[in-house]
Amino acid sequence: MISYRHLPKSYELWTIGQRVNWLLHRRRLSQTEAAKLIGISQATIANIIGSAARKPSAVTLIKMACALNCAPSFILDGSGVSLNYEQ
Repeated sequence: MISYRHLPKSYELWTIGQRVNWLLHRRRLSQTEAAKLIGISQATIANIIGSAARKPSAVTLIKMACALNCAPSFILDGSGVSLNYEQ
């Protein structure tokens, strides 16, 4: 589990994996549950979270944003809306 107390407060400084993991944590979803919602394998999510260099494809990004209820730009670069119910 990532300790978010030690991460920079600006989402733009987080990696894609850190933002995805934070979204999963906020939605109280496991990687397996999220994978089922998104329509990808759990291994793909684990690779995105675990590798700073790994980026989701455009199709996966859109599916992930819809399933996690956030803006695609938030996942990619930390801009936009992190969670739609926090607007």
